[in-house]
Amino acid sequence: MLQKAKERYGDDLSITWKYFSLEQVNSTQGPDWKVWEQDEDFPSRGVWSFRAAEAARKQGAEKFEAFHVSLLAARHKDRKDIGKMDILEEIATESGLDLEQFRKDIINPDTKLAIGRDHTEAVEEYGVFGTPTIFPGNDSGFYLKLMPAPEGAKALETFETIYRTISDFPDIQEIKQPRKPRRE
Repeated sequence: MLQKAKERYGDDLSITWKYFSLEQVNSTQGPDWKVWEQDEDFPSRGVWSFRAAEAARKQGAEKFEAFHVSLLAARHKDRKDIGKMDILEEIATESGLDLEQFRKDIINPDTKLAIGRDHTEAVEEYGVFGTPTIFPGNDSGFYLKLMPAPEGAKALETFETIYRTISDFPDIQEIKQPRKPRRE
């Protein structure tokens, strides 16, 4: 959906991606435990994909965008395990990243610091609780869950409608549709 919006609005739409760890939010370890402070061998579901995105970001905005789009497609369309290094390197290669530089940057401890910085800011400054949360140029953000995600022209129409609604009516706190249970 955001890709369609970016195609439509070009440079008039600025998208800044930040890290937000659902693994941290859903942790039962207590408030002092931080997923980004765990040892390198901690079996995280998301830290390595965040670190990979940060490594891609170091290669420039265009490379990051290509990597990010491919990373999301690998996770949500292809159902790949983006916590595995071989999958992340495959995505990096397909995205045109310098693989040797990517390998150096992904293990740099600063990539973990970026996760902690963004996550803490999201929670403490903006009250973010889920992903994706979108801020339409003001402090009034909104969490968005789409199932299934719209495609084609419907994706752009959905983005424009939601964006306009949240921008024009910042007092809206929640809109939620119930879903009928599936019957097998």
